[in-house]
Amino acid sequence: MCTDQLVLALADPGQIVALSRFAADARLSHAADQAAAYPQLPAAAEAVIAHEPDLVLTGRFTDRAAKDMLRRFGYRVEEVAFVRSLEDARTAIRTVGDLLGQQMRAETLITDIDAALDAHRSTPELSALILQRRGYATGTASLTADLLAALGIELASDDLVSTRGGFADLETIVAADPDALIMASLQPEAEDQGSALLQHPVLAERFPASRRMALPERLTLCAGPSLIEAIEHIARERDRFLDRQPGG
Repeated sequence: MCTDQLVLALADPGQIVALSRFAADARLSHAADQAAAYPQLPAAAEAVIAHEPDLVLTGRFTDRAAKDMLRRFGYRVEEVAFVRSLEDARTAIRTVGDLLGQQMRAETLITDIDAALDAHRSTPELSALILQRRGYATGTASLTADLLAALGIELASDDLVSTRGGFADLETIVAADPDALIMASLQPEAEDQGSALLQHPVLAERFPASRRMALPERLTLCAGPSLIEAIEHIARERDRFLDRQPGG
């Protein structure tokens, strides 16, 4: 899905033969509307071969058997590295730009991302915990954490989970007592037991609306234009949060 978004951002429309089956997932993909104009394929070599592309871009988690089969049939397969930081994001954008012959567009996108960062950069003032369904907490070795740190928000997850993230129980979350709780939505729906945790009365008491920030997942999952919107969104949420605090 992240590779899809880079291709949509950098390629000429005529360069795109097809995208992955995740490309038009509006919940997770920032480019879902754009992706709807192209065929979306399963991660199966047969589906790709039917389109006879010159280049196949994959991600780290693309089915290995499919990648190996495509290479055996003589297709050029290039894997785009997984992104865990802003510097990784810049590298991924340049890599895809080079592969598509769109280096100028890649450099322009990086310049735009850096300009947004410079416009909203802040020294760390807040600690926060990003909480997802079933108590999953985002770790500090992540693109989201790097973005937040540049904008004055440090993740307080190192004592709870590994740097790459993990699950924390309710007692541990409450004991950590970060300044803010960051969730995909300020009004999460209890669709199942995993999401019901986000509505637990203890969390509601310890982290009322004044101590919460919203950050949709689709803004920070991938490198690309979504990062510009993510930076602007986080800066607005940060400023609103600080205004709500005593003396703000």
